[in-house]
Amino acid sequence: MSELLVHNSLFWDYNGAPLSSWYLCGDGSTRDQRDAHLRWCEKNKCPTVILNMNNEEIMSLWKPGKYMRELDNAKAQVFVEYVQQIHSYGGQPVIAFFDGPQIANAKYPCLNYLDRHGEMIRITVEVLDEYVAAYLVGCETTRYEKPWNMGIVETVIGYLRTLTKKPVGTHSVLAGRNDNGWYMKYGIPRNAQFHCLETSNDPWAGDGRSVADMVSEVRYVVSQANGVAIWVGEHNVHSGARSRAQSRAMAAIEGVYGVGGPM
Repeated sequence: MSELLVHNSLFWDYNGAPLSSWYLCGDGSTRDQRDAHLRWCEKNKCPTVILNMNNEEIMSLWKPGKYMRELDNAKAQVFVEYVQQIHSYGGQPVIAFFDGPQIANAKYPCLNYLDRHGEMIRITVEVLDEYVAAYLVGCETTRYEKPWNMGIVETVIGYLRTLTKKPVGTHSVLAGRNDNGWYMKYGIPRNAQFHCLETSNDPWAGDGRSVADMVSEVRYVVSQANGVAIWVGEHNVHSGARSRAQSRAMAAIEGVYGVGGPM
């Protein structure tokens, strides 16, 4: 992971409002948004782009209700071509396989189909590995309903590591705070090569946190990470002075190998 100094911009300004790169290939996304995001990344020196593959509400490369049964060829083409486009720009595409939690009456139900995930992951790596910089098992896997526990996450990480030489980790909020100070709400998968951290605040309220307070949280997580590389991938949807100061300060912490947001 030390060779992959990642710098992403999960949220970015599009026509004057924050937009997430997470679903740039999901329902309602446009070519203009994807192209604009790459221009933003180039301007702000944020070459790492996280793309989600499966969200039960708005994102799947398979037709509704047909996870790993009937591919939506048009969506698959958009996704593959955007990964290739990011790579051709000198960027670092990062694939997140899942997003949760599960959604009742979902348009794209997938999270319960554990028997289908392995083949989906294998095919994705086979097609995209030459372009991809790293893989995330999912977004906030700690929010998923059973059976998405630490054992499942570690199993998926282990399986991925048999398929690729690229770094493998996952993404979640790890720390909380009580009267005694910071504590770990969740552990880091033991076989993860990095962890993409979301700070404990609502990202929309990121400007409400001081730089020192955010640094305190990240230092604590690093101290509990047992040497696992920390990438602070999500902390503030805004890109003003406070967010940039937060990013610079977190990037200076020993044990942090990546940050999100312009600096």
